[in-house]
Amino acid sequence: MIGLVDLSGNNHPCVQYVKTTAGQSEPTPSTPLEKRAREQGLAPGQSLGTDAEAGLVSRMKRFYKDVAVAAADSDGGAFEVHLDGRGVRTPLRRALQVPARALADAIAGEWHAQGDEIAAEAMPLTRIAATAVDRVADDPEGYVDQIAAFGGTDLICYRAQSPQELVVRQVRVWQPLLDWARDTYGSELFVTDGLLPVEQPQGSLSRLRAAVAAYDHYELAALGVVTSASGSLIVALAMAVGRLDAKSAFEVSQLDESYQVELWGEEEEARARRDILRAEIDCSAAFLALLRAG
Repeated sequence: MIGLVDLSGNNHPCVQYVKTTAGQSEPTPSTPLEKRAREQGLAPGQSLGTDAEAGLVSRMKRFYKDVAVAAADSDGGAFEVHLDGRGVRTPLRRALQVPARALADAIAGEWHAQGDEIAAEAMPLTRIAATAVDRVADDPEGYVDQIAAFGGTDLICYRAQSPQELVVRQVRVWQPLLDWARDTYGSELFVTDGLLPVEQPQGSLSRLRAAVAAYDHYELAALGVVTSASGSLIVALAMAVGRLDAKSAFEVSQLDESYQVELWGEEEEARARRDILRAEIDCSAAFLALLRAG
């Protein structure tokens, strides 16, 4: 088997938060999303949904010529990518297998598109698949807990007090999603003004957790990425079931930031951050679509 290059680079388009470890610096959170992520033990740097334990270099010279997809079992229930006839492995040295041929073909396309150097940041589908195999499979309940925890501090429950135009936008865009979550999952969430914390009903949170737990390892890996990127479990669930597409999910989660851009313009650093978040949501949606295409 062929081992993967490092899939933990901080500039990857599917990267936003990761659990902190001893000795890491922790910048002061500057946005509501970052504050809520910090409260859940996450820090700016990598995504909840991407692999963060790999210890190899993020770039290396291309060492293969041919890329192909092969069935990993006799009944066609799993597929893997072969490089010069040898299967790819994850950073934890496990076979990188996925349950859908369409997804395997797309992952093979990422490897085929590499130039003289392998750029991990250009392989978002590979990274999400590796997360499913290396992280989610080892502790699915813990992974579900991390995703479901966003329901307790969901972005769309935190409303502005002013200006009135932003308040109206939030009600118009966010409230229908809360109503949908109530009607779909029986989970009513309370709304608060500003950053003051609000305690959500435990029954509502338990039912949202059950909704997350219904997804398989591969879906959870993608769901984790979009939950981190949007700061909203409700937005992630809505995208997972087709209530929102990737474009809408990004716009909903960036409603506050987009309003500020309209007023004051957008700095290069802020634009780059928004581009990363947009790419995270886009690649998660693509992963789910390919996974379900069979």
